Amino acid sequence: MRLSRLSLYCIIFSLLSCKSDIKKEIDSNLKQAGPLVDIPINLEDFNELYFTSIFDSLHYILLDSNDSLPLVGNMKTIIEGNNIYIEDNELNNLHQFDLKGKIKSIFKSSGEGPGQFLQIEDFIVKNDTVIIYDRRLGKLIYFDTSASYIKEKSEKAGATNFNISDEYTLFFFSGYANSSGNIFLRKSKKNASSSFYPLPANSNRGAVRLLHGFVENKKTKEISITIPYTYDVAILDSLGNLTDTRRFSFLNIPPEDPENSSSQPSKVNVYFPIQNQVWISQFFNRKGYHFLLNGKNKISYQSNNLRNDIDGVNFFFYPVAKTDNCLVFYTHSTILFNLYQNSQDEIKEKFPNAGIHQFVKDHRIELTDDRHVLIFLKFKDSLKPLL
Repeated sequence: MRLSRLSLYCIIFSLLSCKSDIKKEIDSNLKQAGPLVDIPINLEDFNELYFTSIFDSLHYILLDSNDSLPLVGNMKTIIEGNNIYIEDNELNNLHQFDLKGKIKSIFKSSGEGPGQFLQIEDFIVKNDTVIIYDRRLGKLIYFDTSASYIKEKSEKAGATNFNISDEYTLFFFSGYANSSGNIFLRKSKKNASSSFYPLPANSNRGAVRLLHGFVENKKTKEISITIPYTYDVAILDSLGNLTDTRRFSFLNIPPEDPENSSSQPSKVNVYFPIQNQVWISQFFNRKGYHFLLNGKNKISYQSNNLRNDIDGVNFFFYPVAKTDNCLVFYTHSTILFNLYQNSQDEIKEKFPNAGIHQFVKDHRIELTDDRHVLIFLKFKDSLKPLL
């Protein structure tokens, strides 16, 4: 059946219009994702270094255990002021410790009523206020630092992470899109909503629970969050508006080891703004690549396998939290105890005055139990002008 010339023109016009619409959509998506800053990182340039190349000390904190409400599965960890907050992603309680590891309060998941929550999807600490987001119940619950209830707000966004300031509430939807097809939703103080940043094209396996969520740069007031299924990091200003996207183009990634293959999607593992620089830890086949980026996105320090020459205990180098001058790590007590026991003679010979000896002596019984340890690794003071 022949097409009329008019019909043919209509089809051609329709196809051209479709291409134009697609281009407009792509251009719009690129604009919504903000300026893209490409940061090439050649992994072949990384060499093995020692702790003392950038750190000057470390100390261990054994966390107290509450027999009736134990900490079972640690997840997000925040250190704010003199308090350590650790989410239990098994029992959905939030544990608060002091800087010596003593329990101060436990924010207990207790129900669906006012002031109660069932599930911690995410939490933040703002000065003297702790805010827990229960995605299942669709609400934000506010507490003071002694775990006393203040107020709650209905929030049905269904996000995975959030951040709140005096000017906005910001939601992040991780590996799936909100109703607008984007992964960020910003609500202003007057409750005006805006949605931005299109879902990455290969986000096909659902939401990814992030260990750190939104991370604030306390000096610049910017916040950052890693984008699952990419090696991108979104940077937002103090008003919750997207400023740019930083893409890490990792070069010479080692081939995947079938024995150590991971089902985890691509993402930047650790992105910690620390004053004027950013600490990044990236893992391929459980091999860590660690580096500092300065304000011009240039590497100022790098190592592919940091070795402990402060006390000789080579724990898994995966930062879970930070302070102004420390990276903070988690380990189960039995893992730390076994690491020490297996190399005790060598450690005592090479590091006779290290604090690990007294720590193990003081806590030998607890370390062989089901307990949790935080490790604080302090940056050298000489790096302060750089940081």
